[in-house]
Amino acid sequence: TLPDDYVYVEADFIGLCNSLTTLNLGGASNFIIEESWLAGFNSLKTITVSANNQYLHVKNGILYNNYEMIVRCPAQLDVKEIIINETPYDYAFYGNQFIEKATINSYQLSKGLFEDCISLKSVELNPNIEYIPFACFRDCQNLETINLDNIRSYGIQALFKTKFDTGD
Repeated sequence: TLPDDYVYVEADFIGLCNSLTTLNLGGASNFIIEESWLAGFNSLKTITVSANNQYLHVKNGILYNNYEMIVRCPAQLDVKEIIINETPYDYAFYGNQFIEKATINSYQLSKGLFEDCISLKSVELNPNIEYIPFACFRDCQNLETINLDNIRSYGIQALFKTKFDTGD
């Protein structure tokens, strides 16, 4: 639990704390989260935020910022289907064990967005998306369907270890 007056969370401030299951971010008024600092919490099931937090909120167990961008979905949050309307933070769903279907309405994807999501089977991409970034679907070994017709370029290992692996 972080106190309400905690100001800044630096990348990897907890490190790779694989046994962390619950994280309370408090209500800091100047709370800043650096890219992907929550990505390595493989046991994380619950994130809470104080009602005093002016920048972050939790909806259906998922951490959002005030622009409705998904910051982090806990790896152990039992959510089967997700709809993404705003571009999420990098690694927002990293390692989630339960997501089976993702509908992406945003206009771009993020690095490592669904990396190591072992249950992900189906992805529906906004037809305006033309680029799949680094490791976006890496190690999604059960991915069965994704509409790639409008994709013009791929980041390194964008679809690595999926049946859609481009070989880069």
